[in-house]
Amino acid sequence: MQRTHATHLEIITLWSDYLKHLTTLSTGSLVLIATFLEKIFAQPQWKIAVAASLAGFTACILSASGGFFVIALKGDQLDETSAYETLSGDVLDVLARLTIIFSMSAFGIGVISLALFAVRNIV
Repeated sequence: MQRTHATHLEIITLWSDYLKHLTTLSTGSLVLIATFLEKIFAQPQWKIAVAASLAGFTACILSASGGFFVIALKGDQLDETSAYETLSGDVLDVLARLTIIFSMSAFGIGVISLALFAVRNIV
């Protein structure tokens, strides 16, 4: 099935929005962690979970930023007359997929670590 130019632009927009939401959630989570450590937990346990959470959310933000750049390059490459399947297009596709997968993984690590930290310190 051949994709149209409009379909490609819609896909790029959806992935850009997804990365934007991951970045927003990760940034908010970093603020939440700072609040946890400063206001709620005077003597926190499982500090390694905090470090893993901070690393996960920071990696998500950095990876999503790289993903934005790759997706912007991909969108810039599209025009009405060019063929979509070019060598540089294939490289950009792989890079875009890798940054998205890494962003999702890093976000998942951050969320799981934050949840473990919160449960361990509340119970």
